[in-house]
Amino acid sequence: MDDIITIINSIELFSDCEKKDTHHGPTICFKYNNSIQVKIYKNIDDFGGKKDKMSCSLSVFNPSIRIKIYNKMEEIPNLVDMFKHELNISI
Repeated sequence: MDDIITIINSIELFSDCEKKDTHHGPTICFKYNNSIQVKIYKNIDDFGGKKDKMSCSLSVFNPSIRIKIYNKMEEIPNLVDMFKHELNISI
């Protein structure tokens, strides 16, 4: 998890990364643009913004920001796989 925190906190507009145990189970949380809370967790119901069996929940409804987050995650080698490992998602 330390690697994920370091990577997320180094991305422009991303900050305050941490892992929490929420009602979704293990959840990776961080802020986008210092104001929007982002939660990434294992998708178990096929609802909401999802990618690679992960859901991305935002504190405000904004599909364009969700797309920017997914695209940024894809740009960084192995980050998606690191998220999947940390969230107990089969790779």
